[in-house]
Amino acid sequence: MNVIFLKQPMETKFLKSKIALGTAQLGLNYGIANRKGKIAQSEMRKILKMAIKNNINTIETAESYGNCEKKLGKLKRSKLS
Repeated sequence: MNVIFLKQPMETKFLKSKIALGTAQLGLNYGIANRKGKIAQSEMRKILKMAIKNNINTIETAESYGNCEKKLGKLKRSKLS
């Protein structure tokens, strides 16, 4: 995902969506109702495409989410558009 900065007189504003995409289940068997484990790479791509399509440009992630950050880093922006 891209981070966008706009320069305006005397200040810089950071644009972000009001809704963030949580990513714990991309790298962990996460969730009380999760019976399938981690989300497959193909499903992750679909989720991210849907987020982009709906102007969700904030991704919530953490190092403690297993290999989530590594999986996100492998996706190319061109494959999501």
